[in-house]
Amino acid sequence: MSILEVTTVINGFPGGPGYTLFHTTNAGLITTAVDNSVEAARKFFFDIRQQMTGAMTAQVQQDVRELDPANGDLIAIHSAGSLPAAVIGLAAALGSGASGACISWGTGGVNRGRRVRGRTFVVPLPSTAYDADGTLTSVCLDALNTAATNYRTSSAYESLIWSRPRAPRPQTVPPTPASGGAAFPILSHHVTDKAAVLRSRRD
Repeated sequence: MSILEVTTVINGFPGGPGYTLFHTTNAGLITTAVDNSVEAARKFFFDIRQQMTGAMTAQVQQDVRELDPANGDLIAIHSAGSLPAAVIGLAAALGSGASGACISWGTGGVNRGRRVRGRTFVVPLPSTAYDADGTLTSVCLDALNTAATNYRTSSAYESLIWSRPRAPRPQTVPPTPASGGAAFPILSHHVTDKAAVLRSRRD
């Protein structure tokens, strides 16, 4: 079965924009699957809007990519019925522009001999999200856990972690052949109670 990839663009912070990808199953009527998947991404950010500053926006993209999970090929691009309204943050002051929180997603799947897991970085966070010792406040943790629970347990779609296909690496000894990707349902999540630093190739 193919999978759907929903992109959210986050603006309004130093080093932006940021991008968050969510994957769901393409099951049932495609138009319904696309609309539900887009709404799911928007609800996730709506649930954590208190953990975004007023300068930040999270805009879920109307176009959704349909992919073959085994090889990553693009099958089609579908559009949701309408462009979702951007989620605008409600917090005041920004904390560190490079740190925030990390949600770890668990599955029961195994691919290429390893348990398939995923991560979503919520970066940056406002200054009010941190305790004096640099850990996350209980309010921030509660908001992130609520958003993660709502996202992975909805009956309107099935949330997935995609273990992407790996390209061949002929330069290794012996050469490493290409290996397929696979997608598995999200069964659990965990929010680490400490700041996560998000690095990029632009750093």
